[in-house]
Amino acid sequence: METDLPQKIRTFVGIFPPLAVAEKLKEVENVLQKDLLNGAVGWTRVEQIHLTLNFLGNIPSARLLEFETVLAEVRVPAFSLRCQGLGCFPNSRKPTVLWAGLTGELEPLRQLKSLLDKALEKLGIVPEERPFHPHLTLGRVKQLHSKERQNIAALLKESESQLFGEWCAERIDFMRSTLSSAGSNYSVLKSFPLH
Repeated sequence: METDLPQKIRTFVGIFPPLAVAEKLKEVENVLQKDLLNGAVGWTRVEQIHLTLNFLGNIPSARLLEFETVLAEVRVPAFSLRCQGLGCFPNSRKPTVLWAGLTGELEPLRQLKSLLDKALEKLGIVPEERPFHPHLTLGRVKQLHSKERQNIAALLKESESQLFGEWCAERIDFMRSTLSSAGSNYSVLKSFPLH
């Protein structure tokens, strides 16, 4: 665990894909970038592409050990994930978030999410009401003109079944997110193996 932490730190629990998968997604960004001009999208840095399981917000650093203890008790077997297809929230007419989809062994992933929700609720973290939609965020849309929106919609349709790689998810990471003028910086507080 890091020393000299501030009183509260911004944290989340996530799964990070292998670098090879993230780099393949970065190639997609290069294609999209040709269509999205004038800084219309804030892109996720390659090393920060991840699946968020639980966003915990600002938690007191004095409680980190409590969170680590609870996370260590969540046990599911390792499972296989496949990164496939592109999409956006809420829809292609008004995209605010561009993402890559996740398929594969989703049942153990959903079980993991459910167990995490229950475990973290004991520590005061209220589970999200929105349905869990596994994805890797590629970028956040700032502003799009109608032509750029059409380009995005066409590219998302073309990429529905495109495969970007697959891997075995063998751990979850308890992460610190530090906000700065250049964006967020992530560091691992602790990793927990899946069994």
